[in-house]
Amino acid sequence: MDILNRSRIVWLWSFLGLLVFGCGEDRRIVGVVEQVDAVYEQVLVEQPGRPGLLPAGSVSLKAAAEVQADMKPGQLIEMDVVRGESGPEIRSARFIRWAGEGEGWIDSGGQKVRAEPAAPIALEDTEGQSVTLDDLKGQIVLIDFIYTTCHGPCPAQTHNMRRVQRGLSDQARSRVQFLSVTIDPENDDAAALSAYAKKHGVDLSDWAFLTGPAADVEAARRAYHIGVTDAEQGGLDHSLRSYVIDDRGYLVDRYRSESFDADQVIERLEALAQEAKGRGPLS
Repeated sequence: MDILNRSRIVWLWSFLGLLVFGCGEDRRIVGVVEQVDAVYEQVLVEQPGRPGLLPAGSVSLKAAAEVQADMKPGQLIEMDVVRGESGPEIRSARFIRWAGEGEGWIDSGGQKVRAEPAAPIALEDTEGQSVTLDDLKGQIVLIDFIYTTCHGPCPAQTHNMRRVQRGLSDQARSRVQFLSVTIDPENDDAAALSAYAKKHGVDLSDWAFLTGPAADVEAARRAYHIGVTDAEQGGLDHSLRSYVIDDRGYLVDRYRSESFDADQVIERLEALAQEAKGRGPLS
């Protein structure tokens, strides 16, 4: 074969390669898995972006079940991203390693979670003692938001918290602090909160009910995205959420009241307590 024909063949293969990969917009991108949704075959990935294909930041990408089967939050992966019919999608992925704290991820009771420092809280308990999250560093905190004249959701939420409190092992309970923050400081003074706790059978040895100046309470609830509005039938409508803060001060779990499973929360707190024990004794 002469040199001219060889050149033509090389040129043809090069052209076909560009045609296949260029038209398919086959791009390999490294990113961190943030969330995997098996139901809708979507994966949320934080990645640096690629002009003409993906914007930088967190994006939701389609990924077939077999592609996302081994994906877990906190994994650093190399993705083969193509432009599908409904937008960019992951055709294949390769695990590189687990993301570390320098990349914004931490180990948390056998899971990888975002390293999100908990918003500060500084209020007072029913004894008039100052309680801050800084004071509780080294302990695991389960926190919710209630008000004492609430007739339905708040008592149910308190009941769930009480089940968790009673279900923990002695070892775990020694490392867990429960906090309930009022969203109605004008009416929920120390006496009202004490009466509420007694009415609902709360053990106050490791559970504090917090109140304080209206501005401080509002700052706390806003920091934890607790919305409050006046209810049509009187009282307050508000977000029903609970949060877990680990011994390092990271916000590691969020729970909605309607999906709060006390047994799962107990299991999670037990794992966090065991992990905290490995970091050293309580101060």
